Amino acid sequence: MIMFLEVIGIFFGNIFFWIITLSGYGVAIVMISFILYFSDDQDEKKPIIWKLNLKSVWKAIRLILNPIRCKGTEPWKNNFSKSKVLLIVNLQVLNVGFFLWGAIVRPSISSYLLYIFVANLTTYTIYYWSMKIHHKEKITVPPMIYAFFAMAFWVSGIYFFANPPYSSGGTPAQSRN
Repeated sequence: MIMFLEVIGIFFGNIFFWIITLSGYGVAIVMISFILYFSDDQDEKKPIIWKLNLKSVWKAIRLILNPIRCKGTEPWKNNFSKSKVLLIVNLQVLNVGFFLWGAIVRPSISSYLLYIFVANLTTYTIYYWSMKIHHKEKITVPPMIYAFFAMAFWVSGIYFFANPPYSSGGTPAQSRN
C-alpha cells in the first residue's frame, strides 16, 4: 500500500492526491489512537477487537457517542492510564503537526512518509524506554549496545538524507566535476 501511494504521489501529486492522502491519514490518526487506548480492555466477557477497517470506524463512533448520550462510559474508565494517555497525546500532537505540514507545504511524498515513520518510531521508542525506567525494569547490556548503534546509524542516516551529496539541477557532465 505504501509503495502504491509512493508511485501515485510521484506521478499524480496534484491537489486531489493530497486531499485523499491526508483524509486517509487523518482517519488513521484517530483510529490508531483508539486502538492504543482500548488495546488493554479488561472486560473478559466482551473484549473490543480493533482492526483498521470500516467496522472499527463504526465502533469508534459509537464509543464517542455513548458518553455524550450518558451511557456506556465503562470502556473509557476501565482503560484509563496516565502513561497511555501521555503517549496518545504526544502521538496526536506529532501527527497533527505532520498532517498540517503536508496540507500546507505538500512535500515530496517519499520524504513525507519517511518523516512520519521515523518520528512515530522515535516517539514510541522513547516511550518504551521511559516506561522501562519508570517501572524500574533492568536494562541489560545488549539492548544498550543495540540502542547505541541504532542511534549512531540513525543520526548518520538523517544527516545524509537531509544533505544529499548530489544535485539533480545540472547536467550529467556537470555532476562529474
